[in-house]
Amino acid sequence: NYIGGNCYGLFNIELRTPIKENFQIAVFYDSGEVFEKASEFKFNLSDWHSSIGTGIRYMTPVGPLRIDYGYKLKTIPGQGRGRFHISFGFPF
Repeated sequence: NYIGGNCYGLFNIELRTPIKENFQIAVFYDSGEVFEKASEFKFNLSDWHSSIGTGIRYMTPVGPLRIDYGYKLKTIPGQGRGRFHISFGFPF
């Protein structure tokens, strides 16, 4: 969730491999940052908030059911280091 800006940058990469019938395992890297104005945008992933993780995909005829665990690479005060996500569809 982004707070405090009018534009944001987002970078995702995911590698999936089949493990059995409609099931896949995935590893991913996500990074993003919010900027007050588009003119302040800078593509420097070391300054962005990033996470790595792994997940399982169950492929349905209308898209994957995804269960992921992401681990934050930077500590954020008041927040834990990791989080589970359950979602449906393609992330990008």
